[in-house]
Amino acid sequence: MKKIIVLFLMLCGFSSAYSQECIGVTIAKQALKIDSLIKEHKKIMGKNDSLQNIDSINNQHVNSLRKDSIELKKVQSKYKADSTSIVVKNDSINLLKTQIKQKDKALNTCQETSTKSAATEKENGKKEVLNQLINTYQNKDFDELINSSSITSLKRDKQLIGHNTDIKQIIADLETYFNALNLLTIKFNTLEVNDAITKVNLIKKTSKLVATLKDNLGNFKTVNENLNITIQNIVSIDKKEFVKSMGDQVVKLKLNKILGELSRFIFYYNFNFVDYPYLSDIVLEIIKRKRPNPDADISDLLNKI
Repeated sequence: MKKIIVLFLMLCGFSSAYSQECIGVTIAKQALKIDSLIKEHKKIMGKNDSLQNIDSINNQHVNSLRKDSIELKKVQSKYKADSTSIVVKNDSINLLKTQIKQKDKALNTCQETSTKSAATEKENGKKEVLNQLINTYQNKDFDELINSSSITSLKRDKQLIGHNTDIKQIIADLETYFNALNLLTIKFNTLEVNDAITKVNLIKKTSKLVATLKDNLGNFKTVNENLNITIQNIVSIDKKEFVKSMGDQVVKLKLNKILGELSRFIFYYNFNFVDYPYLSDIVLEIIKRKRPNPDADISDLLNKI
């Protein structure tokens, strides 16, 4: 600071010749300039400090960049190693894919061969079964076929036989037999029974079972009517005699009358329980009710005839 003032005084040509007043004015003016210079100096010094701070920051930034560069190089090295590993793995995966494709191809070939073989065996099996089926229908007599058949089995065999006309006719005759036989298991119907008789008469095969069926169908109406009459006779006995709370002899006497009516029906018409399943159930129901209680009502059974 003092150096600046001395310098200033030298520049102004300071001498003892100036008056005191001139010196005071001059010093005041120069003091202002000096103050301005001092402030400017401080600003410059402040900027220098800032530059030093900037240099420090720059140095820190450079050091950070260097560290980042080192880390980046490490990552790059690892990436290269990983890339090499990935290439190796990709090669292995591609090899596995190729092997899988080859195995899939071999498996498909094997499956196709197996499928063809199975289809061939299945077809051969069908032919064998069909031949056995045809031989069965051709070589067995009609009664044997009846005893070994049913409506269900006939439907199945009819589909298997296909267009074999001779076997189809045998199956048709068997179906006629079983359909007619079924009428004996339900309530008598005149139209259905007459139609069945017509169809059964068209069966050309020699058969004892068919002959028996024809007789049973022919007698169905008569047997049915006479069972109706038998039930009416028993109902008439019930109306005349009521034996509840009476002695055993009286109860037994009425039961014998009832069983007598049933016996006449059975023996007079040579009634076979196997031939007429539907009517047999009615007869057995009468016995079931009347044996423990001769007064039991059976009039409802007339509606079943």
